[in-house]
Amino acid sequence: MRNRFLYVCGIALLCNMCYSQSVLRRDSLSLFYNINEIQSVYNNTRVDSLLSLFKERITIKITGYADFLNSPDYNTKLSQKRAEAVKKYIISKNNDRIDIISCKGVGEKLSSDNQSKMGEPLQRRVDLIIESKNIIAEKNNQPPVREEKIIEKNESRSKENNFEDLEKGQSLAVEGLNFEPGRHYITKASVPVLQKVLKTLENKKK
Repeated sequence: MRNRFLYVCGIALLCNMCYSQSVLRRDSLSLFYNINEIQSVYNNTRVDSLLSLFKERITIKITGYADFLNSPDYNTKLSQKRAEAVKKYIISKNNDRIDIISCKGVGEKLSSDNQSKMGEPLQRRVDLIIESKNIIAEKNNQPPVREEKIIEKNESRSKENNFEDLEKGQSLAVEGLNFEPGRHYITKASVPVLQKVLKTLENKKK
């Protein structure tokens, strides 16, 4: 039980250490294609959605893939065309905050022939790796927070988490500490909970 509390406190301390300094933010996106497909309107909308999350300057690495269908030479060219199509679309946005540092196709490098006429759908893709540059932590050492709509429920709790009364050897389940799935953000509602854990950790050290 003591280990559980130390684990929670360790996470809180790590968050505090990370966001009291410069932060390198990284995200990724995989775009999938039909057989022999090079461009997709749907994939373009997914690219738009991801790029809209970044307000700072970013770098992008683009890598195209193909499955085992067709010849290796054809697949290498196909994967390159897929990557180039994504690059061309991003450039068309005329966003001077975006630097595309690599764009390459690696063909069927990760694909293996499974004798299926449908090939390997998960290998017909383009991967985008995005990193932000020179992000400075926000004031009060708070990590990046996404705005969210919170629906209040008329529920009463028998008792609230009481971090201050926690004694050595006891454990406590921390409610309300949530991260947004697939992204490197905690939700806005989780900030007070994290601050409470940090405050308790600091007091216990005295």
